[in-house]
Amino acid sequence: MEIIKGYRDNEMLRGSLCDLANETFGIDLRSWYDAGFWRDDYIPYSVAEEGRIVSNVSVSVCNIKLRSRVHHLAQLGTVMTGRDQRNKGYCSRIMEKVISDCERSFEGTFLYAEDNMTEFYEQFGFRKIKEYQCRKRVNITNRANIEKVPVDSEEDRDRMVDIIQKKGQYGERIMVNNPGLFMFHITGPLSDCVYYLPSCESYAIARIEDRRLYLYAVFTGEKIGLGEVISSFGSDVGSVYLMFTPENNTGFDQVAIEDDENVLFVRGGFFESAGNERFMFPRIAQA
Repeated sequence: MEIIKGYRDNEMLRGSLCDLANETFGIDLRSWYDAGFWRDDYIPYSVAEEGRIVSNVSVSVCNIKLRSRVHHLAQLGTVMTGRDQRNKGYCSRIMEKVISDCERSFEGTFLYAEDNMTEFYEQFGFRKIKEYQCRKRVNITNRANIEKVPVDSEEDRDRMVDIIQKKGQYGERIMVNNPGLFMFHITGPLSDCVYYLPSCESYAIARIEDRRLYLYAVFTGEKIGLGEVISSFGSDVGSVYLMFTPENNTGFDQVAIEDDENVLFVRGGFFESAGNERFMFPRIAQA
């Protein structure tokens, strides 16, 4: 059994991986590639049979900035095997190779998976840790003063990449130097969730559901208070759920996330030193 990687420019193998990801998870890697966002920091490790990808574990480079220092981490994703190729040990063999490579190149490795996969990932040295989300109720009396921003055209997408790269991102743990992963979400499930805040020349990625504001990211050229961003969404908002950990959580309740389908598994030195902290990786950086 041979494990291959670095085949992004091989049209047949790339297309087969895209098909497997769509069949397994319903995600669209093909459009992401066509838009130019599959870059060198997304590395699939795969088993191929007769020119078809049958099993895969992908590595996304996640440089996480924490308290002014950038940590070199790897996030695993698109862990999958075709239905007719399961129970052959393919995924375990790939994981062994991925872990070996990551140990040499990264300070830590993490992934999200269902809780029923705990035993599988523990055999590769991963452990579950809790994430904590900041939430609070709000009473906003003003009207919304935000503008929805389209990301439909190539020009729109190029503008968003420029914003991501040039404007600062709000948060205690932020991912840097990987706009492709951000754009996977912004051009996919969050394509209708990009806003411009004229009052502070900032951009927010957010969605409102049942009067709950889910705030995924804030990109700004200057330090601003989250209160100003939140109030910009107006009186339709009754509570706020941050999808990242803020630099200052004053006024928020930190609540342990209970989600059996989205459990954080970690390994490596970075997580040993940060294991007692209450945090949430930004969901817009989730592979």
